[in-house]
Amino acid sequence: MPTKVAKLALYEPSFVVDGTRPPVPADAIQQVTDLLARNRRGAAVKLFLREDAQVPAMVVAVMPLMPAWGKLKAAAHTLPYDLTIMDGRQQGRPLPVGQWASLTAPTLVMAGGKSPAWLQNAALAVAQALPGATHQTLPGQTHIVKPGPLAPVLAEFFTRTPRTQAANTSDTAP
Repeated sequence: MPTKVAKLALYEPSFVVDGTRPPVPADAIQQVTDLLARNRRGAAVKLFLREDAQVPAMVVAVMPLMPAWGKLKAAAHTLPYDLTIMDGRQQGRPLPVGQWASLTAPTLVMAGGKSPAWLQNAALAVAQALPGATHQTLPGQTHIVKPGPLAPVLAEFFTRTPRTQAANTSDTAP
């Protein structure tokens, strides 16, 4: 059984590393947890979408009319986990230098070319913070990445040999 991850691919990790968007409220975990404790699952999802994901208010307002709304509410109990994992890393500050120095596995960190600046900046910051990482922008993609452009990039990354991987410095997908 392997003792470490051989390769890692990330798409738009949701760190907030600069001032290109407002920071997530420091009490976001508590706010969401309080709503869930009162069985206000829909309100918890709306709060998360507005404050953490930065979904425009108009979109959040119509989401309860969408077919996926029931699934979002059903998964609402997982929101505190997402917020806990990211706690302290969504305040608009640079990532701590050296925090992930031991993560040496080849890593591909991607962002969509049409995604908000804060997500693109976060992806670049993570790629720079990981010793074995490369950064790649998927032109024309947003945070809701389409499988067509993503699949070949992942297939190429996961099938290339480590020596070939180190030689690749491309920042945009074909």
